[in-house]
Amino acid sequence: MLTDQGAKNWRLCCGSLPGSIREDTLGKDSRVVRTDVLVIGAGAAGIRAAIEAKKQGVETLLVAKGGLGESGSTFYPNGWGWGFQASLGIVDKKDTPGEHLQDILEASLDMCDESLAEILAREAPERIKDLIDYGLEFDKRNGEYVQNYGCFNKRPRAFIVTGMDKIRRFFTGAVRNHSIRVMQNTMVVDLILQEDTCVGAVGVDARGQVVVFEAKSVVMATGGGGNLFLFNLNTPDITGDGQAIAFRAGAELANLEFFQIGFGVLYPVEKTLFEGLLFRHKPRLYNGVQREFIKDYLPSGVDMEECFRFRAAHMPFSTRDVSKYIDIASFREVIEGRSGPHGGILIDLTNVSRGALRANPSEEAWWSQVKARGFDPTKELMEVTLHVHALNGGLRINERTETSVPGLYAAGEVAAGPHGADRPGGNMMPATQVFGARAGEFAAKRAKSMKRYCAKKKIAEELEVSIQQMMRRKDGVLVKDAKDRIQKIMWENVLVGRREENLAHCLSTLSRIEQRELPELAISNTDELFDALALSNMVQLGKMMVTAARARRESRGSHHRDDYPKMDKNAGRSVVFRREGEEITYHSEHL
Repeated sequence: MLTDQGAKNWRLCCGSLPGSIREDTLGKDSRVVRTDVLVIGAGAAGIRAAIEAKKQGVETLLVAKGGLGESGSTFYPNGWGWGFQASLGIVDKKDTPGEHLQDILEASLDMCDESLAEILAREAPERIKDLIDYGLEFDKRNGEYVQNYGCFNKRPRAFIVTGMDKIRRFFTGAVRNHSIRVMQNTMVVDLILQEDTCVGAVGVDARGQVVVFEAKSVVMATGGGGNLFLFNLNTPDITGDGQAIAFRAGAELANLEFFQIGFGVLYPVEKTLFEGLLFRHKPRLYNGVQREFIKDYLPSGVDMEECFRFRAAHMPFSTRDVSKYIDIASFREVIEGRSGPHGGILIDLTNVSRGALRANPSEEAWWSQVKARGFDPTKELMEVTLHVHALNGGLRINERTETSVPGLYAAGEVAAGPHGADRPGGNMMPATQVFGARAGEFAAKRAKSMKRYCAKKKIAEELEVSIQQMMRRKDGVLVKDAKDRIQKIMWENVLVGRREENLAHCLSTLSRIEQRELPELAISNTDELFDALALSNMVQLGKMMVTAARARRESRGSHHRDDYPKMDKNAGRSVVFRREGEEITYHSEHL
């Protein structure tokens, strides 16, 4: 099926800066798929964009890297559900979109695009009504909607959906009900440009067959990049593909140093979020030698109960209050070799009664989830460590969700702007719906006025040859080994306690992997193909994340520098990356 003609550099097709494949030909062992709007990514944002585009009366194709309803953080199998911030004034009659906006701005610490934040707060109420009208059942108690505060919020406006199966059934049903074409288990590798305008994409399916997509508009909705890190709370397909692919095509990236870091369970269940509210019960934390250690890290005048009180107020790590010392201490114990048997620290909640957990809907949902997997945290200790959850930065977009590449739109976690240094809990889901709907609408309107580009043969041939090279190489670098090295170096050096020497070491290691290992990758079967193609995306995005962290010589929100522990009030501008020719440049500016 794959041709063996004219070896091309694998990095050209799959990840280095020369990258976005421009017009040329189509191979005999590949296929062309034509559509008006191509949506890359089939999580909540991608599905919402596809629905809106289809409603506009244009041909729409939704491409999923995995199975529909299985890939993407929207459908993370070890989550208990998700929250949705919307100011409908149900529980708190005084709540308004203006109040919501203020919470976003305060959480962002000057790092968000205020116009996008205003759109998010203003349109979230209508988008949640859409979901309810489409049939998504939000949690109720005594016939009334449940609304929690959520991280970094002053009012209870977070609607709750408990049960990932319910979420999965809803979104897959919405795709069917709107008769949206779906191509599953297909990885987009690069965008196709014609005169610097995005006119489609090229990818590969699970069988190794190359697919060329011709489209009048393209929506990027591929999610975040949690799998750049050893411990993360994402499905395995979330590898920063959309950010890297779009950047190679000329799109700008911003706020890459800001991402959510929170405790996740390692044992007796794994890759499961540790509900931050549980810190209100003042659990005991032990290292691997059964010693309580938090007090060792507290400065004079900082009380441990105060740390727990603030830590219970937000799931992700933040430098904005004294809760940061819990995360810093826990991470350092692990890094310095004092971890438990599974690589984390031990948390003891056995002093908490079952009734106490029932008092809060989020705690109740979390307990039910882990109990269903055979673990009762009120009866036995658990081992946890810091996990990466969601990115706050990504592709820079405007109010129409346009990137800096004509014809390319972005929505959901792949996009920057609505969030900043910290993100209010329950704000990602409304972002998927608000900006997903906008992306679908504006992409469809553009498509109605555009002619479709006709793909040429060489586009497919270059990718076919690259894949064939990897499959024919017998003594190359194993994909798993390269991926493990990327994840380990990123997790050890780019979470909390960032320092110049550690970041410099991480950057040089990533560059060495890019230069020495990626060109020598070998795969034995198509099962490894997607991971192999993703590695260059991981390296490219990782290098920019590290560079952004080095450039920000202060601590702000989720970005913590050990060597610059205080926030600099004069540094309230975002780090923005752009491609100039084959060079990566960055500067700071207000979004």
